Amino acid sequence: MTIFVDTVAWIALLNKRDSLHSASVQLMNQLQQLQIQLLTTEFVLLEVADAFCTVPNRPSAIQYLERIRALNSLEIVPVSQQLLDAG
Repeated sequence: MTIFVDTVAWIALLNKRDSLHSASVQLMNQLQQLQIQLLTTEFVLLEVADAFCTVPNRPSAIQYLERIRALNSLEIVPVSQQLLDAG
């Protein structure tokens, strides 16, 4: 089974003030325990970066995106012209 992780989830995981933070952390922990494969796109990660682009947030956003990219259970679909055209 593969679960698609969209922008809202990634943002909620990082932002402790997000109303979905606790539920997102709990769900992500469950998915990792069950060794569920995750899927996201570079477009989604771009949206996450944009959400945290203010100067005070940049260092933690960069670290967060690096941790996301390092997840063994995550496949990141790269940006391509073909994918953009299909969207």
